[in-house]
Amino acid sequence: MLTGGLAALIASLWRRGVPVIGWAELEPGVALLVEGGGMALVPRSRLGERADLVADDLMFGLPRRAVFETPVDPEHVPRFTARELAWLQFVRWMGAQRPESQAGDLDRGWLAAGTGA
Repeated sequence: MLTGGLAALIASLWRRGVPVIGWAELEPGVALLVEGGGMALVPRSRLGERADLVADDLMFGLPRRAVFETPVDPEHVPRFTARELAWLQFVRWMGAQRPESQAGDLDRGWLAAGTGA
């Protein structure tokens, strides 16, 4: 469940164009997951500060969008476990290790289901 400070911070980041799509509680604080694979760690001590000041500090290192769809309420932002967050970071890292794929590369080496080949 989101605390009031965390919900206010997420809403403040949304207003600044930072698309927060998830969060996770970690040992040092709260990780905010941003669309596109970015992540920001908010120390627990900062969750009690004014949301707009914390959002101002965080937003410069995160991707921003001019327009994006947000949930109606920060309470609807999904919570991830530390393990799920580590998996998402690993998948992002794996994607960054691959050279840019050419059109159709995703289909190469795969057979269509039911072809009997």
